Amino acid sequence: EDAYVQPGNNYWYRLVAVDKNGNRSDPTRPLVIRVGSPVIPTPAAPVVQLVSEAFPQVRIQFAQPPAGMGVMVEVRQGEKGRWTKLVGPVIGQLQAVDPSPPGKDPVFYRILYRVASGGMGPASDAVELRR
Repeated sequence: EDAYVQPGNNYWYRLVAVDKNGNRSDPTRPLVIRVGSPVIPTPAAPVVQLVSEAFPQVRIQFAQPPAGMGVMVEVRQGEKGRWTKLVGPVIGQLQAVDPSPPGKDPVFYRILYRVASGGMGPASDAVELRR
């Protein structure tokens, strides 16, 4: 078992037999193993809330991601704006903060799970900030 592999990488392995006297056999032909990426599930939609503790901010709360995955939080201004990364990958936290929520336009938030190799899964449903 090799506990130090990363998804998406190739690893080469050879075997060598060693007897009790320390004599070594010739190595076997190399075996190439490609470590696949895990299936990344679609997260549940986050819960968003405008709060005014110290200053106006949006608190984005989400469920614990599966083991080995971080959470990316994205924000979009308007119905047809572009999604931009707000924060992430967040690991070991169940919330993020948007410290400067936009003014009048509708604002939407969503989350995605990200694995250590950089792969991202499908986005959650978008949630509109209610003011």
